[in-house]
Amino acid sequence: MHWGRAVAEEAREHGFLGRYFARFCLSSEGRYHTKWLNMMYPRRYLARNLLSEDGVIFISIDDNELSNLCKLCDEIFGEENRVAIFPWRKRTAKSDVPFGVSQDFEWIVVYAKAGFEAGFFIKRKYHYSDDYDEGWRIADLTKQTTAQERPNSFFTMVNPRTGEKYPANPNRTWSITADTFQEYYGKGKIVFPGDYDFLNISRPVFRVFESEDRAKNLERYGVEEAKRSVSTLLPEDVGRTEDGTKEVTDLFGSKVFPFAKPSSLIKHLMKMIPDDDFIVLDFFAGSATTAQGCWT
Repeated sequence: MHWGRAVAEEAREHGFLGRYFARFCLSSEGRYHTKWLNMMYPRRYLARNLLSEDGVIFISIDDNELSNLCKLCDEIFGEENRVAIFPWRKRTAKSDVPFGVSQDFEWIVVYAKAGFEAGFFIKRKYHYSDDYDEGWRIADLTKQTTAQERPNSFFTMVNPRTGEKYPANPNRTWSITADTFQEYYGKGKIVFPGDYDFLNISRPVFRVFESEDRAKNLERYGVEEAKRSVSTLLPEDVGRTEDGTKEVTDLFGSKVFPFAKPSSLIKHLMKMIPDDDFIVLDFFAGSATTAQGCWT
């Protein structure tokens, strides 16, 4: 509460946020980090209270305050609710930089309530054959365990129909055991090379039925649609600062706002949210990139 009162008093005394930064958050002053934390704490605290039970917050930050932000958010949101830190490449390397090192990345720190589950909706490709009433897909029948780690899965798999043998890889064993092979095969869960002319496989694979995917998705995500996990490696098409600057210039005819983030970055972040019905709040509107991303 002390931090909140301090920020409120200084805001009333010195005016809007930009002037606050200019006068009272200069890096040459010893209290620079303290004042930054004083400014951020009540806003992040309010953000926590505003988050829905499956809500998520994305915070963009550079190297200067990354460590302080994480400590602050660990306290407010809980360290166990830190989802990830995404590195975003904001520019290409520059040559005239301190120490000869170009700091080309900013960071997107993500925290969420317990009900949040990120993911991109995807369309799975299913095969349809006369021997089953529903679609199915194939999946890897091996796992990253060695013969020493899982000796009961290190066996030679034999095709009951042809007698052809498929020895296990000692560095990547089968995901089933010799004892459970017949059970899986009897349920149609194992596909061998030559079972279907349209499949180009050289080793046995696992069969996953469409109904199994739907049931698993429903249990995990609450919907039947398939999803894939989100990688912290952002794709190149999220853009860089130069793309945000171009968007601003195209809209206003000049560079009216410096270092604007591209709306494509915001769109990518919002696509991680597996829902079409949610409210977006931007605490620091800046160049209104978030609004642009939502609108388009």
